[in-house]
Amino acid sequence: MDWNAATQRWMQVLERHAYRVTPALQLVIQVLVSAEGPLSADRAWETVRALRPATGRATVFRAIDKLAELGLIRRVHGIESCHAYIAAEAASGPLLICQQCGTRQYLSVETLQPLIQQMEGQTGFQIRESWLQVAGLCPSCQPNQTCKTL
Repeated sequence: MDWNAATQRWMQVLERHAYRVTPALQLVIQVLVSAEGPLSADRAWETVRALRPATGRATVFRAIDKLAELGLIRRVHGIESCHAYIAAEAASGPLLICQQCGTRQYLSVETLQPLIQQMEGQTGFQIRESWLQVAGLCPSCQPNQTCKTL
């Protein structure tokens, strides 16, 4: 992902929705866009506070809520905490996350289609949305085999 382009796109979305882009919000965006893996809201606040000590916890949490509401970040189960966030990408199908390094990769939405059709047939449900996250070790981390658990 091109971080400068992503940051610029996020700013355009915020402006389109008439959100005031404060220095604190800019830092939250910078932290989330540049994060190598999922970040909990607390970890994001700690990182922002290290760069701008006057930034309050509630400010960062509200910014995260705003960014999630606009679809710019995606809530996932993180390595260190249950609730974490990653920059949302256009391809937001099934998500693979490395439990060791936080690397993430999306599969195409079509990967789930046969399973979704099977579930609809078995249950009678009309499935409109689905979220799938799978955790394991990426190829780079597999030789280490010292995996953190979720």
